[in-house]
Amino acid sequence: MRHLVFAYNNGIKKISETIAELGPGESLAIGLTALLTGCNKYYVMDVHRYRDIQRNLEIFDKLVLLLKSRTARPGDDEFPGVTLSLPDYKFPAHILTNELLQAALTEERIAMIRNEILNPERQKHNAMIRYFIPWNDDRIIEEASVDFIYSQAVLQ
Repeated sequence: MRHLVFAYNNGIKKISETIAELGPGESLAIGLTALLTGCNKYYVMDVHRYRDIQRNLEIFDKLVLLLKSRTARPGDDEFPGVTLSLPDYKFPAHILTNELLQAALTEERIAMIRNEILNPERQKHNAMIRYFIPWNDDRIIEEASVDFIYSQAVLQ
């Protein structure tokens, strides 16, 4: 949620419809958080296939619980290697309102995301999670179809 809060604090006030992550590696945590907070499409862009389905299911289940319980975000002491620091780590209820989370965390939506994590090879049938591996061709994604692009490590 650090990326969401950071974006909000820098003028991006609405949840993006479509996001793309450059180089997520094995963990889809940031993209899964985005899907669980109202984003509808998550594009995974990497040079190699690093999928760890079991790990991502575990992360997903924890994220669902954290969001449903409105748990505070982990601070710098829990993730000392993360360089995106925030002024505070309270749950961002001003961004993730009850109405937004009620719509984003329906059982049907959670099941749909979970199914797409479990079945990445059904890529063409997945409505929410799409993999672009390798992503070295600028024609793989339709122009002006992504609202927000980020990377945790690739562009450092």
